Amino acid sequence: MGGKKSFCFAIIIILSFLNNIALFAEYLEIKPLKGEGIYSLLKKYELPLDSSYFNKFIELNPNKISKNYKLFANYSYKLPILIYKYNGKNIRTTTGIDNYELAQEIQKWNKKLTDKKIKKEDYKISKELWVPFHYIKSQSKLNENVAENEATNIITPEIVGKQSKGELNLLQIFGKKYSKIAKIDNALSSYIYYIDPGHGGPDPGAIGHKNGYELDEDEYAYDVSLRLARNLMQHGAEVYLTIIDPNDGIRDDKFLKNSSNEVFGNGEEISGNARDRLQARIDYINEIYSKKKNKQHRLIVLHVDSRQEGQKIDIFFYHQPGDNISCNYASLLLKTIENKYLINQPQRGYQGTLTERNLFMLRHAPCTAVYIELGNIQNPQDQIRLIEPNNRQAIANWLSLGILKADGKIKKSNK
Repeated sequence: MGGKKSFCFAIIIILSFLNNIALFAEYLEIKPLKGEGIYSLLKKYELPLDSSYFNKFIELNPNKISKNYKLFANYSYKLPILIYKYNGKNIRTTTGIDNYELAQEIQKWNKKLTDKKIKKEDYKISKELWVPFHYIKSQSKLNENVAENEATNIITPEIVGKQSKGELNLLQIFGKKYSKIAKIDNALSSYIYYIDPGHGGPDPGAIGHKNGYELDEDEYAYDVSLRLARNLMQHGAEVYLTIIDPNDGIRDDKFLKNSSNEVFGNGEEISGNARDRLQARIDYINEIYSKKKNKQHRLIVLHVDSRQEGQKIDIFFYHQPGDNISCNYASLLLKTIENKYLINQPQRGYQGTLTERNLFMLRHAPCTAVYIELGNIQNPQDQIRLIEPNNRQAIANWLSLGILKADGKIKKSNK
């Protein structure tokens, strides 16, 4: 009997060992072409353009990336893609992923790369199955998260990723503290919002100073933009930022450190002259707009003005030249902020203005657009509006409320 037990035990060990070999995977290693960077590689391989993949790439390639995130010529780099030896049966038993929907997504992703000639052969022929690393991560967390998410109606990165069908997953860029979003309703489910934070990358925009700290327009406009995007998503909206920062989520600091590693919403590097950079934002918007004309589209542009230090200004608005819908839309946002000030600071008053302006983003937007200036970055009182995180959240909240009112009253038209 003892001999049989030992024999059976040995068989179990061997089978377990063989199973582990089947599930063993290595990261795909490639040599980038001249001029390719981290984001262009992620885009080329149809990977999510978010901080998790950006940071994973850096983790996999220590000492191979410059301080400004440039890649070196003639170096090989590991991508956040795991290579499995296909067992000839199915993806689930090959990878250990037991979720059928995830397995289907992996299959579609492999086909997409094969069609693009990135992958030479179908995995069933080459016996080489590629798997983006977040699918393995999603599988490991799937069961433990489902019950909690259904009970609390929390949107998680995995769920939103499925809903957006591969489009940019915004939840990854909000930062850890704000990565879960409590769904309120679907009031804005038929709308797409493009939020355009002013400047970014090599251009910080207007610069002010307070208490020895530098205040950069692009950082404060971006933080308000993230907060606004998150608010709109709570109401079921589809949201795209024309500028994203892979490292800076929503920050609850007064003084936001400047960085120049922002990229366009499609992951491309911010380069060229000022007009080229604006055109790139419009091109990104047009690309999405042309594919999703069944929805209502809105562009919200956020900037911070720069004037003489003694000139205090309230949040003010520009509308598209000769466009009554844009004018009415901006007017409702302005009135919402005015009413909020009357309630919260009845003695303060509000001097915000609304005028027509022939600005590039307004002139070339394919949809209803509004341009908003949040304050004077040189003025000490306006600076408080910008540096206090609660104030930045209040701005986002009031703009969100105005948007809800505007899109409930204005005739639903793309223009």
